[in-house]
Amino acid sequence: MSEVHRLKNSSPSRRRYNRIRAEKWRQKLAEKKELAKCANTQVTRPPVTLQWVKGPTISLNPEPVPQQKKHPEPLQAKAEPEKIYRKIEHSMKLARLEESATLTLALRYLVRQLHPRGKQITFPIPEAVDKIQLRCSNLPTNVNDLRTLTHEVFHRRGEKLDFEELYRDFVMSHGRIASDFSKPWPQCYAHIRHP
Repeated sequence: MSEVHRLKNSSPSRRRYNRIRAEKWRQKLAEKKELAKCANTQVTRPPVTLQWVKGPTISLNPEPVPQQKKHPEPLQAKAEPEKIYRKIEHSMKLARLEESATLTLALRYLVRQLHPRGKQITFPIPEAVDKIQLRCSNLPTNVNDLRTLTHEVFHRRGEKLDFEELYRDFVMSHGRIASDFSKPWPQCYAHIRHP
C-alpha cells in the first residue's frame, strides 16, 4: 500500500493529529535554530541563582551576597534533650496526680506524715500500700517532694490546699481514735468522727 493511498484512506481525526504533531515538530526545530543563533552572537543573560530554603546557595555567575543579620535563635531550640525530658516527666507526674484516686492517695499519705494527729485517723488502707501505689505511679514518697507536687497541682487549677481542712475531711469520712483517760482502759479509747 502506497503512502498516498494510506493518507487518503485515513480518518479525519488521524489527519488532524498528524498535522498538529508536524506543527509542534516544526516549532521545536525553529526554537533550536534560534538558540544556535543566540549562542553564536554571545547574548549576555542575567545571572541565574538557584535558591534553597535558607536563601541563595548556588550561583552560576558568582556575585557577592550581602550579609544578612543573624537573629538570635529562640531558647527552646538550644534546649538540651535532658531538660526537655525532665519537663515532660514533671508534667506527666502532675497530670497523674490530678486523677481522683491518685490525688486521694497522695493527700492521705501527706496527712498521715505531716499532721500531728494524722496517724490517729483510721484509714482502711495500710501506709505501706499507699507507698507502693505512689511508687507505681512514679510519684515520690519523700514527703517534701510530694507536698511540692501536690501544691503545684492545686496552684495550677487555682485552688488552695489547706491541711487542717483536709485533716477534718478525712476524720469525718474515716473517723479517728480518741482517748479519754478519765475512763478505765478499754473504754478510754473511742472511735469518733469529729476532729
